[in-house]
Amino acid sequence: MKNRKMVFGIIFLFAIIGICNIPNVFALEDPQYTETIPPGAKIYVDFDLNKGDKLRIDFEVIADGNKDVDFYIKNSDGGIVENWGRYIKGTFYFNAPYDDIFSVYFSNSFSIFTSKTIEFSFYIVEYGKSITINSPITNDVFSNGYNYIDWSTTGDISYVRIELYYDDSFLVVVYPAEYNDGSYYWYLSSSDTYTEGSYYQIKISDYYDNSIYDYSDYFTIEIIEDDNIKPIPWYVLLGITMTFMFAIAIIVPVAIILIRRHKRKSPKEIVIIQEKEIPIKIYCSECGTEILDKTRKFCSKCGTEIIN
Repeated sequence: MKNRKMVFGIIFLFAIIGICNIPNVFALEDPQYTETIPPGAKIYVDFDLNKGDKLRIDFEVIADGNKDVDFYIKNSDGGIVENWGRYIKGTFYFNAPYDDIFSVYFSNSFSIFTSKTIEFSFYIVEYGKSITINSPITNDVFSNGYNYIDWSTTGDISYVRIELYYDDSFLVVVYPAEYNDGSYYWYLSSSDTYTEGSYYQIKISDYYDNSIYDYSDYFTIEIIEDDNIKPIPWYVLLGITMTFMFAIAIIVPVAIILIRRHKRKSPKEIVIIQEKEIPIKIYCSECGTEILDKTRKFCSKCGTEIIN
């Protein structure tokens, strides 16, 4: 009987150990502000971070047990990249050392009987540098003319290097130092000698830090021999249209003003010549008296004969 009790005790002990060793890990797909961690269990939240991203983590164990949990972060390979130990509450910052999916763990695995209720919040306080190519994508075909390359970035990236790869091998530099405005129009000519196929990729990297880069999906290049007619990109057409409209807005009003001035006639000056009879004065040759009555033949003063 004693042996039976001993055997039963050993079996019961192994049963408890076995139960404690059962994996009890829960991924929070849509974490709430408050979560309860069962005894012997762990919860974690995944974050897809770029190199240099700074994640802030605030948490506090608000109920049950000693109000503490183990707190650490793993990478996608399962390795621990940050281990803060056992905490009741705190504010912590994690700087992503590389691009990866990192899992923030709160573990109550050391507790056998009591659950833990925890409040937490996460947000990125600083974005590191990253490049994401949006175009070209799978099934895109680049051919003669202008082809659109599009990307987005985070962090301080002023210039990028654009390269072409074929079958995972470097082929040519498309543009060595393009201003980071998020797009580039790449012109392909019939004189370009590219092997037709669908194993091409665009690589875009930070001009000053080539550790920051991204590859596009595989796409196809098809070169047509005759490219006499070159399509004009939309931004060139827009520039031509704006210039034409500006010319119309300025030149037409000026032309109208000049035409109106040319057609306008000045009024003719009318010169009126008025004939005016100037009276002739007659004086006496002897005494100099003015002869007012021109019908007289003799001066009324001295009697001298008036000579007209």
